[in-house]
Amino acid sequence: MIPLRLYSNFRSQAAIVEWVNDTMGAIMPLEDDVNSGAVRYVRSEPTIPAGEEAVILRPVFSGGGEEEAETIAGLVRDALSGSLCGPVTSVGVLVRGRSHLHHIVPRLRRENIPFQAVEIEQLGRHPAVRDAMALTRTLTDEGDRIAWLAVLRAPWCGATLEDIHRLCADAPQASIADCLTDGDRIERCSGDAQRRFVRLRSIMQDVRAQRGRKTLRRLVEGCWIALGGPATVDSQGFSAVMAYLDMLEECDTGGDLTEAHVLADRVTALFAPVEKSGGSVQLMTVHKAKGLQFDVVIVPRMDGVPRSDQERLLLWMERPSPAGVDFIIAPIRERGTEQNATYRYVRSIQSEKDRNEAFRLLYVAATRARCRLVLTAVLRTAEKDDAPELRPPSKNSFLGYLWPVVEDVIRTEWEALHSGGQGRMDEERSPAQGIPLRRLPRDWQPPRPESPPVIMSSQPVSRAAWRGQDMFWTAGEDARVTGIVVHRLLARIGTAGAMWWTERDAGAKHEIVRTLFTHEGRQDISVERLNQAVAAIDRMLADRRGAWILAQHPDARCEEKLIGMTESGSEAAVLDRTFVDEEGTRWIIDYKSAEHEGGSREEFLEIQVRRYSEQLHRYARIMRALDARPLRMALYFPLLQEFREVPVPASPPDTDSSP
Repeated sequence: MIPLRLYSNFRSQAAIVEWVNDTMGAIMPLEDDVNSGAVRYVRSEPTIPAGEEAVILRPVFSGGGEEEAETIAGLVRDALSGSLCGPVTSVGVLVRGRSHLHHIVPRLRRENIPFQAVEIEQLGRHPAVRDAMALTRTLTDEGDRIAWLAVLRAPWCGATLEDIHRLCADAPQASIADCLTDGDRIERCSGDAQRRFVRLRSIMQDVRAQRGRKTLRRLVEGCWIALGGPATVDSQGFSAVMAYLDMLEECDTGGDLTEAHVLADRVTALFAPVEKSGGSVQLMTVHKAKGLQFDVVIVPRMDGVPRSDQERLLLWMERPSPAGVDFIIAPIRERGTEQNATYRYVRSIQSEKDRNEAFRLLYVAATRARCRLVLTAVLRTAEKDDAPELRPPSKNSFLGYLWPVVEDVIRTEWEALHSGGQGRMDEERSPAQGIPLRRLPRDWQPPRPESPPVIMSSQPVSRAAWRGQDMFWTAGEDARVTGIVVHRLLARIGTAGAMWWTERDAGAKHEIVRTLFTHEGRQDISVERLNQAVAAIDRMLADRRGAWILAQHPDARCEEKLIGMTESGSEAAVLDRTFVDEEGTRWIIDYKSAEHEGGSREEFLEIQVRRYSEQLHRYARIMRALDARPLRMALYFPLLQEFREVPVPASPPDTDSSP
C-alpha cells in the first residue's frame, strides 16, 4: 500500500486558495502534536484560475448585530442577483455558533429572502410558534393572563397596546376571558378593537366548548385555523407551526396539557423544519458544512466567541509515554482552596485542543467557497483622550486568530472612516423604532373558492349494506380510539420501516399499543381492542398491497398536513400516506379501520368508497395545487386486507384551492 499526499484544490478559485495558504499558514501550528491536537498546515495547489477580489473583509464599526445583519442581507441579494461575482447557484452563511445568526434570520425574513436553516432556528424562537404556544396555554388554562395578552397581540387579533390597556389594565385579578365578556369594558375600546375582540371571543368560546371532546392537537389546530393563523404566516411559518402541532401530540394527556414547563422544554429542544424552497441560500454551522461547497460563502460574527467552559467536576486526558499511555485525572478544587496543579495542566491542554480545533473550523469555513469568500465582524470602540479608539477582538474569536494578518487592513479602514467624521457613529444613530404591528384586517374572513366544490352524490344501496354502515358508525368511542392508535402505528411504520414492527415479539407489540391507548386517555382499554389494533398492523404487513403501501417510496410522507380552501373556508387535511410510485404517479392512501360484521362485504366496501369519495376528492384538489404529477387515490382497510381505488376526476374542479 502506497500512501498518497493530496495537494490540489479542485473547488476554490486560485485567489481563495492563495489567501488560505498565506493566512492559515501564518496562524496554524508549525508541527504536529498529538497531546494538543495540533496539525501543521500544508499548502494547497490551485487548479482553477483566479477571479476578481476573491476574499472580502467587511468590518462593521457601529450598530452591532443589527447593522451586520443588514450588511449580510445586502451581500446575499448581491450574490443572488449576480452583481457580487457573476451568476451563482448557492450561497452559504456559515457560523461558528447558532447564536451568531440571532439577528440575521429575522433580517432575511423581513427582506423576503428565502433560505434554508439547517438545525439553526429553535422552534420556540419562531414568532408563529410562540403565538401557537400562547394559544395552547389559553385553551388549557383560562387564567393564564400572560398567554391571553400574547393572543390579543398575535396577528390574528392584532389589538393595539392602548386598547389592551383599556380592556383589562384596571382589573389585574380578573381573567382576560372574563374581560372579553364584559360589554362595558369592550365599549371602552376603539371601534376597530371592539370588532377584533368580539370575533376572538366568539371563536375562543366555540373552541373551548369542544375541550375534552378532541385531542389537544386537534383543538389547538382547529382554533388556529379558525382565527386565521394560516393567513398570517409564510411557508416557513406554516411548516414551523405544523412541527409544533406534531410535537403537541406527544404532550397530550387525555386532551389536556401535562405541564406547561414540559411543553416549553420540548419546544426548546426542537429546531424549525428546513424549507425545501430556499435552496439557493443555506444557513448552517461550520460543523454542518463539512464536505459541502457554495459559490459564495459568508462567515458572520468573526468576532464572536464560543461559550466559556465552566469548571467541571473532573478533568482527564490520555498522554503518550514510553510505557504506552498515561491516564491523567484531576478533580475540581475544594471550595475556598486554590486549584491544584494537575487540574490546571489538564485544563490548559484542553484549551489548547479547543484552539487548534477552532483553527481547523476556520479552515473549513474558508475552503467551502468556490468563487467568493466574505468575512464580516462587529468591532467595538473605546474612548481614549476624548476620541474613539478601535478595540482589538477577543483572542479566542476567528477574527482574533486572524488579527496579526488583517489588523493593518481593518485599522486603515477604521481610520478612513474616523477621519471622515464618522468615527462616532455609535453616538449618532437614530433612536430605535418600534416593531410594526402585524395583523389581519379587522373584517378578515377565510378566503372562499370562486365556485363551490362539487359534492359527489351517493347511489342507492341495499338495506343490508346500510346496516353494515350503521354498525360502523355506532361502534362507539372504543372503535374511534382504536382507529387513532392504528393510524399512529401505521405512520410510524411508514417512516421507520416494517422491521420496526416485525422484529418485535407479541408482548412488545401489545406494550406499544397499550402505551398509545394510554396517551389517548384509555388506560382501561379491553384486551379485545388491544388485539384488534395489533391484528390490523399484522394483517396489513402480511398483505401484498398493504406491504406495498408501507414500503419505501420516493417522496413518501405519513400524516401529511395540508391547508386547503373549501366552501366553508380554510380547512386542514391530513393525508394518512402519500408517495410517488415507480411510474412517477402520486398516490394518496386513506386508512379505514372499519371491521365488517354482517351483510354483504362487497356492498359494505362500496358504501365506504362512496362515503369517502368526496373527502379524497378534496385531498386531490389540494394536492394538485402542490404537485403536477399524475394522481391516484385509494382506501385501504387493514383489518379486512382490502384495497379499493377511488376514481380521480378527469380534470380538477374549477376552484382556487390553495395550500
